[in-house]
Amino acid sequence: MYLFDLSARTAGDIRLELFGPPLASMATYLSAIEAPVPGWFNRLEALVGDADRLHLSFDLGGDGTVGERIGVEASYALLPQSDPRWSALFKRLETAGLCAEDVAEGIEAWVGQEDRSEMPESWPAHPALSQGRIVRLLSHVKLVGRADGEPVAKIYLLFRFIDWRTARRRR
Repeated sequence: MYLFDLSARTAGDIRLELFGPPLASMATYLSAIEAPVPGWFNRLEALVGDADRLHLSFDLGGDGTVGERIGVEASYALLPQSDPRWSALFKRLETAGLCAEDVAEGIEAWVGQEDRSEMPESWPAHPALSQGRIVRLLSHVKLVGRADGEPVAKIYLLFRFIDWRTARRRR
């Protein structure tokens, strides 16, 4: 479970994110805590039913009431180059009108890595940064929406610097 402070958005609100509830029990759980169950939940199995990891998120107000915004995150253990389910997920999102084809293609193409030898003119000059690679990854897809509306698909990307000297010591 993760807990996020949303006070910068709405005073007193927090976001709870629960890791791993099965899709089949998400609506039941939301009902049990008196949260709104979005109508689009009936399409979750068709959209993200094959995901390796799922998260359910919702907001709690300062008074303990559950907010209208409900989210479901989905991801796969392997990167898009190694797991064709990412492409299939993007196709399902396109078919559902939640993702444009050119956006999906761009996201899949974004995943990769490079080091100073591949882009010396734009690589930072600091010597410590010449000893590693920048890795670009796809983290997860999140469907989020209100109970009375359609969801929005969000794609979360991440990148990190991997220092070859440190990475060797961890092996």
